Amino acid sequence: GLRGNAIPIASRIIAIARQYVAMLTGYDGVEMTNKETALARLAAGGGALYDPELVELLEQRLGLVGA
Repeated sequence: GLRGNAIPIASRIIAIARQYVAMLTGYDGVEMTNKETALARLAAGGGALYDPELVELLEQRLGLVGA
């Protein structure tokens, strides 16, 4: 399968967005949590599951880290 930057950027963005929304809403059997915890969990999966640069951009856009 594809890895890293070989995965289309749109697919990497969708993967992060889908998981983030699932964590905020409890969708798809995912444990519901708050924004800060959801982002921390995404960051913990950075490199292995999610593009760490895109997770950081999400944090910046949500105003949860310094730009």
